[in-house]
Amino acid sequence: SGLVKPTSGEVYIDGQCIQSLSAQKLAQLRRTTISTIFQSYNLLPALNVLDNVILPLRLNHQRISKVNVETLLGDLNFKASLSQFPSQLSGGEQQKVAIARTLVMHAKIIFADEPTGALDSMSREVIFQQLRELANNGVCIVMVTHDIEQAARTDRALILSDGHIVSEVERPSVDQLFTQMDSIRG
Repeated sequence: SGLVKPTSGEVYIDGQCIQSLSAQKLAQLRRTTISTIFQSYNLLPALNVLDNVILPLRLNHQRISKVNVETLLGDLNFKASLSQFPSQLSGGEQQKVAIARTLVMHAKIIFADEPTGALDSMSREVIFQQLRELANNGVCIVMVTHDIEQAARTDRALILSDGHIVSEVERPSVDQLFTQMDSIRG
């Protein structure tokens, strides 16, 4: 995503080597093309739910529709008020706000770090289905998860060990993933 420089190799997005971009161009790329669902939410404590969700739209000088935000949050099974602040929300509700902030951008690439980790099983399924639908519509979703059942519902799973890719499974099943992980532990 350009937040951290790689220790080796190059990263290309839309044919552009992002390491060669100026800080300003890289920031613009992250505002328009790439979005991230952070494991730690990264909500701004001084902004209420609505303002946290629409922040990327404001930064890009895009039209803001409170109705669209309400609909998006409703689709994510969000139950709190738009006027509440992050400190007034449960971890699960904060996660939904962080996810809504990402989805409102309509980015081509979404990096999702444990996007369902703080959620109950029903909300986890709702969020996963949202991400699955985006992927089916051409959005590139790169998701980190320890949830084997979710990983088994993806197009491709990369298994990491000590920061290195040790296995790749196309259209994985739970059994395939467990077998691959057992062979690594070996």
